Amino acid sequence: MNAFLEENPLSSSSLERSIIYLLNNCVKLTHLSLTGVQAFLRNDLEQFCRDAPPEFTEHQRNVFCVFSGQGVVALRKYLNSLANTSVADIINVDEDENGSTMVEDLPTHNRRSTNYAALAIPRVLIYDGDRDHEHEES
Repeated sequence: MNAFLEENPLSSSSLERSIIYLLNNCVKLTHLSLTGVQAFLRNDLEQFCRDAPPEFTEHQRNVFCVFSGQGVVALRKYLNSLANTSVADIINVDEDENGSTMVEDLPTHNRRSTNYAALAIPRVLIYDGDRDHEHEES
């Protein structure tokens, strides 16, 4: 696993990418419980979590992971900031003899937020004989 994925495990599984997708597409979401979801029981995400109720047992407090109100908003912003890491930070990109990389050659709009491409709804190109159509998969 490369260094980016080791430092940012949220990039490493479809569950985490799905949560980011959910947060970005449900902008009015005010409560998200991820209690017991190991990928979200991380020190860097604790700041966005509510405190566990005092009557919870130690085990319940250790796995408690609930984001509410501004915690959801802050979590969305934080996860998007991680997702905005450039492709060059995520993959090993070798420079050619001119000092150019494949990433540098991409138009800016394609490399601005690379993880969004992985989170987008899958699209299929349909050929109907005289023109191509883009179709969202359900």
